[in-house]
Amino acid sequence: MPRKDDPVTMATLRSFNAAMSAHLGMPQEVDDEVTEMYLALTGAVASEIVRPAAPFAGLFAGWLVGSGKAESLEDAAAMVAKAMRSVEFERPVENEGPAEGEGPASADAR
Repeated sequence: MPRKDDPVTMATLRSFNAAMSAHLGMPQEVDDEVTEMYLALTGAVASEIVRPAAPFAGLFAGWLVGSGKAESLEDAAAMVAKAMRSVEFERPVENEGPAEGEGPASADAR
């Protein structure tokens, strides 16, 4: 995720957003306000859920707008953020390694 305090990264992001908006025929560019909102949403998902879930926040927000369930991207982002904090899903417990007798044999056992 781009760091908001890195001006080169943010300038590159602005340039990319403008070029993509024009290329895809979007009626308006992705402005700084939308960029900040989206980075905040994906940052929250990355830190509160798992990092690879961040792009899916955009997918869900886009679907909400495209389906008419949200009137704007801002509404959709708020809906995704609220859902992220309330939806129940499985979070597997991380192990320190395989249980005894599981996984590859140790070098001593060979």
